[in-house]
Amino acid sequence: MEKVHCIILTGNSQFRGGVKTSGAYRIASELRKNGYNTKVIDMTVFHGFDEDIQNLLSSLISTDTLWIGISYNFLKDIFGVDSERVTPVTLTDGPVDQDLIDFIRFCRTLNPNIKIIAGGYKKFVWKVYGIHYFAGYSDETIVDYTNWCAKKAGAQLSYHLGETKSKEFDKFVTSQITYTDSDIMLPGVAVPIELSRGCIFKCKFCAFPLNGKTKGEWIKRTDVLRSEILYNYERFGITDYIFADDTHNDSTDKLRLFYDEVYSKLPFKINFSSYLRLDLLMRFPEQVQLLKESGLRSAVFGIETLNPKSAKIIGKGVNPQEQLAFLRDIKNGDWKNQVLTSSGWIIGLPADNIDTAAELREFLWSKDNPLDHWSISPLYIKPKHLWFEESMNMTTEFEKNYEKYGYEFPEYNSFSSINWENKKNGLSFKLVSQQVINLTDRNITHPNWHFGGFAAADVASCGVSYDDLVSRTAHEIFKMQGEKKLGEMKYEKGVEYKAALMNHYGLPLINPKLPELQKLGLRGTTLFGYRDNKKPKNHDNNEPT
Repeated sequence: MEKVHCIILTGNSQFRGGVKTSGAYRIASELRKNGYNTKVIDMTVFHGFDEDIQNLLSSLISTDTLWIGISYNFLKDIFGVDSERVTPVTLTDGPVDQDLIDFIRFCRTLNPNIKIIAGGYKKFVWKVYGIHYFAGYSDETIVDYTNWCAKKAGAQLSYHLGETKSKEFDKFVTSQITYTDSDIMLPGVAVPIELSRGCIFKCKFCAFPLNGKTKGEWIKRTDVLRSEILYNYERFGITDYIFADDTHNDSTDKLRLFYDEVYSKLPFKINFSSYLRLDLLMRFPEQVQLLKESGLRSAVFGIETLNPKSAKIIGKGVNPQEQLAFLRDIKNGDWKNQVLTSSGWIIGLPADNIDTAAELREFLWSKDNPLDHWSISPLYIKPKHLWFEESMNMTTEFEKNYEKYGYEFPEYNSFSSINWENKKNGLSFKLVSQQVINLTDRNITHPNWHFGGFAAADVASCGVSYDDLVSRTAHEIFKMQGEKKLGEMKYEKGVEYKAALMNHYGLPLINPKLPELQKLGLRGTTLFGYRDNKKPKNHDNNEPT
């Protein structure tokens, strides 16, 4: 039996077994580099805590296994558990978290000394379950914790039940995500890759530890990045990426450096999707051509609002109409038939009103809209009882000073409630959430709707070329694929991953199917601008809902 020291459970139900998430594999890479055999498992392909996952864990967990970890940014996807809760669920409150409880008991029957840990950026009642959790970037802290579990000399911290506030990883510039065969790299898969950490901006609706960093900080060395990309290509044939870079075009010097020292020196061309600031493209138009030559195929902007007052309040001062006019120019120029464009939109901002959603819909359906794709969200403001650790810069300006902007929280819920109201503009979270649903449910009928944004990487992973994604609408892609909905295409990819995973460990596959949630297709996922409020009447008892 192979000695496995650490196991990480992750998975995003928006693409089960397909596009990788970066956090789990970054942690695994650091552990592997330090001599710990670490396995990463996508839990979302299993029917809850079913017989297949039990057989898999039984084959991995032994007395040599130090800990098993949960990526709690995706806790709901993994165990069907509300991932932001501050009190435990009891029988009087509702269904208990039975899958999570069964999982913990099962692991400890295999190894009574195994540690159960979790990491991410969401608040949850971990102590109730005896789970130690790590807050923040844990690249370095997790290695020290594992050394402590292994009783190695030199572990710098003494750990106990509770939480660890991880420190920033000062070796980031030389770090890589290194995939192995056990990670099940399917043909055509798109993977995340870190180019830098942090953002030079501090938008009032956003909060991450390195927001407001100085330009030029936390940028990966070019030789390290080139080596990482070459390894992925030579080992797994990977050419498609999702850039984990909060604002990829925050510096023209950075873009030019990466092009000159990385992309132009590769023996192949990469394709990538990335967050960009449209106002920076306006200010530095030379970035437009530079990004295209670097391999940009899907640009994701955050225009957020059509309202100049709201834009100014959130920290995006350039008039949205001026940004959209510039985007129309480059869509008809350097990016024509080459780059998909997408933007996020927020409804519920301080200067919004009851007509904001209708005005946004009118624009999105007009001939003036240059976007191929968009996603719309209500404004999220967490009440104080759901705040993450303030010292880690995980609380937004709107959350810290919500009263200043007219927001209040009339309803208190000890579970996870985001039920703000704004008496100044007459909006509420419930109202704008319904407006968002009404807006996004109509996207499928838009004549120019494309698979843009980060959805492009999903569809490309299913075998559709970027040239087709740019030149064909979603309806044309469906027709080209034999009228298959994207959900069905993704479902097949998940089935392929599940079979390959069990085969890798020499285990029989009892249930080759995925949970029915995956068959909802385009509806039910905000990645593509769709959401389905209708839940199936009957559920498999083992299936997360």
